[in-house]
Amino acid sequence: MSDNINPIFQAPSQNPNPDDSQPLAPPPEMEYQSQQELYQAAQNWAKEHGYAIIITHSSTSNGENRFTYQCDKSGSCHSHKKEGDQLSKTKKTNCPFKMSGNFYKKRGVWQIKIKDPNHNHSPSSDPSIHPIHRRLNEDQKSLVTQLTNAGVAPLKIKSALMQQSDAPPSATLNTIYNHRNQLRSNLLEGRTSIEALIFEIRKNNFYHMIEISPGNSHMSSLFFAHPQSLTLAKRFPTTFILDCTYKTNKFRMPLLHIIGINSSNKSFSIALCFMPAEKKDNYAWALEQLFISLDQISPSVLLTDNEQALINAITKVFPNSTHLLCSWHIFKNIQLHCRKHFKSEEEWSNFRMKWNNLIQSSSVSEYQNNFTEFSVSWNPPTGDYLIKNIFPLKEKFVSCFINKHLHFGNTVTSRIEGLHSYIKRFVNTSTSSLSAVVKQIHQALTIQLHERFIEAAQHSYKQLTGLPPSIQNLNGQISHYALKTIHSFHMAKPPNSTCSGSYTSHMGMPCIHQVHEAKRKGTKFQPEDFHLQWHIKKELDVSFFFKLWV
Repeated sequence: MSDNINPIFQAPSQNPNPDDSQPLAPPPEMEYQSQQELYQAAQNWAKEHGYAIIITHSSTSNGENRFTYQCDKSGSCHSHKKEGDQLSKTKKTNCPFKMSGNFYKKRGVWQIKIKDPNHNHSPSSDPSIHPIHRRLNEDQKSLVTQLTNAGVAPLKIKSALMQQSDAPPSATLNTIYNHRNQLRSNLLEGRTSIEALIFEIRKNNFYHMIEISPGNSHMSSLFFAHPQSLTLAKRFPTTFILDCTYKTNKFRMPLLHIIGINSSNKSFSIALCFMPAEKKDNYAWALEQLFISLDQISPSVLLTDNEQALINAITKVFPNSTHLLCSWHIFKNIQLHCRKHFKSEEEWSNFRMKWNNLIQSSSVSEYQNNFTEFSVSWNPPTGDYLIKNIFPLKEKFVSCFINKHLHFGNTVTSRIEGLHSYIKRFVNTSTSSLSAVVKQIHQALTIQLHERFIEAAQHSYKQLTGLPPSIQNLNGQISHYALKTIHSFHMAKPPNSTCSGSYTSHMGMPCIHQVHEAKRKGTKFQPEDFHLQWHIKKELDVSFFFKLWV
């Protein structure tokens, strides 16, 4: 035989090829340049003929290597379970198929030798039955890694794998999960979990503080914030919304999420905090870190649901801030405790309508009138619940009381629920390590901040056309959101009511009465007629966005 053999393989003339059409046919006894080429060719052959091979033994003699391959159904199951124990499964059938891959030193080639071509089982109906065929190839691993790092869910990753090839991949969802777990393990690079967490936080330049449990010296809480988020929060410190989200990490730690609102009336995440529990001390520690991270700036208004531990912590850390309650959560509590006391849907609908009238009362006198009318619609058990649990809190959710404060129209926590959902599109499993979650949140915040930066830049670059004379001079000084609001007032019919000043008090911009007065007199509004919330300023460091994902 010539020494200049085909670099892929060459069939020895003394061994006939098997019948390619037969299921479970052994691979042809051909020659290969490497053990890996031999193994891959034999495995591909087995896959096409309804079985799989595994390496069961390797040896070296006189500088010549030999690998023994058998069917993956070779051997038998040695179960030590007793009768009555939980049932188990096995794929082993003592299949006799055996072949070897031998290296011949003189010729410098690897050759397949069939020892026993027989199988004692039928061919598999699909390659995915065999674990070894479910393994991802290098291209597939690269795609899964890329999509995982982009926050794509496993089900959508499998869809991408199936679209990548005409033939459906043998990999299952578990295969993808296993590869993702391996990626997380590789990220540790020998570090402990807490070392990996600190490494991830510092790599992403997060502002962070860690609370250590005095009893066992373990981390109990982690407060972290993107530096550009803190820049925005210091620029817009008036109204913050706080709420916990869950199922983000394998330790089941609640994640406190704190958000703000910018001049475009868009939400942004300020900071997050993993906490061991939702107790007053846990919330207080998180809020103290928020206060420190903002250079001791206290927000004017804090909006939450009716979580008493959080409310108590707010009173302790931000005693001079106004605390408001989400009116949606207030009504959900009423529904939970009182709906059962109403006999018909009509009675409940009437009660709900009068409740909405009550909380939307624009003045104290209107509230008193609505309260009288509302009290007729409730039954004794409902009245007892409302008087004891709800009405003592009225100054935290009824319009005539809360509109004295700059909440910018935020009376429910739906904004933060939306950002919870946004974050969880990146944190797509509830069993991730804290370091993996921090990495995923960094990706989410980077995109979010980039969007907020583009919006702010457009306000300075683009000017609105068709504005009324009273605000034409404010193009480039006041945000598009505020100018569009004033324009809508200008186009509306003049109001019949008397101006109470309520709108300006809680929105920080001229009301419809003032707009029509300016329209009638031909006067112009000035920047100082708008709260700083609506002023256009440089909000983010542009250079930051040239370092995305680094």
